[in-house]
Amino acid sequence: MFININCNNRLKTLAFFLLFSLCFLKSSAQIDSTYIGKSKKMYGTKLYFTKESLTLNYTTKELNNRAFEPNKPASIGLGFLWKNSELSYSQSFNFLGDRSRRRSKTFDFKYNYYGERFLVDVYLQKYKSFYLLNENTKSYEAFPDLQLGLYGVSAHYVFNHKKYSFAATNSFNKIQLKSAGSFLLGANIFYSKTKNIPSFYSDIKDYDKRLVSFGPTIGYGYNFVFFRHYFTGISALVGVNGNFEKNLLTNDSKFILTPQIQSKFSLGYSDNNWTIAMATPINALFMNYSDAQQSNLLNTKIMITATKRFNLKKEIPFLKKDLTDYLIDLTKKRYHQ
Repeated sequence: MFININCNNRLKTLAFFLLFSLCFLKSSAQIDSTYIGKSKKMYGTKLYFTKESLTLNYTTKELNNRAFEPNKPASIGLGFLWKNSELSYSQSFNFLGDRSRRRSKTFDFKYNYYGERFLVDVYLQKYKSFYLLNENTKSYEAFPDLQLGLYGVSAHYVFNHKKYSFAATNSFNKIQLKSAGSFLLGANIFYSKTKNIPSFYSDIKDYDKRLVSFGPTIGYGYNFVFFRHYFTGISALVGVNGNFEKNLLTNDSKFILTPQIQSKFSLGYSDNNWTIAMATPINALFMNYSDAQQSNLLNTKIMITATKRFNLKKEIPFLKKDLTDYLIDLTKKRYHQ
């Protein structure tokens, strides 16, 4: 009986913090409507093309960058938008990849919350089977057992949220009416794992490892608006991570400091009916950074998207709330049980 009560209390505590966090993120900030606008049309359909990759990169004094790359075909997707939420599905096609190489096994899940004041990126990625370009023969060498995993959360606060909208040039659910920028301050925590690291160069000293990385980040974002409806969004963040590293072969542990770099670039057109844009986010999580050797997990993505917005003649009841509203309701019910 005691164990059951204790578990229920823990669940209620967890539900309370989840509810508090959701309400905190959901709370709207006052914005300057002369700088930030929103489409008067509540719904949207989106067609997009995306190419995403997680690579393992090495650099030494005598060796230029060498990258272990997966063979992951590009994807074509469809999405539905309402209020501040989006549901989408994409399908990759072999003809959009390199058919001369075996397809890598990949799992990619990303969640982005781009509110007025707070920005949250969630990463869940696991890849197996990689290729290394041989510079002499210009052919790819296969490493089918190499595995990479990256899981984490990155969160940032937008200081000039009254005039600058990160969402306008990244998730495209707002419209930046005038050029503006803002300092960004936040933190991140990542768990990464590498298995079956090959010996491919004598100066590379690496091994299977597990890393827990965390630290602060600071940066700046700017949206440049021209000819009224056209925009370019640029943001860059740098940070210093503390890394608890464990060697999976010897079980030895150590603590190291490494940098992290995040950037996003977008270019497009947006009005009350249409948004057509191209976006390229980059996240470089360094696993080693010294004079002798640098290595990093590099996450890159390019997305080309076209969104058509519209209103319904008759409202659908369950679409009057977005996903965050439903999560708040569900957490409230769980907490009061």
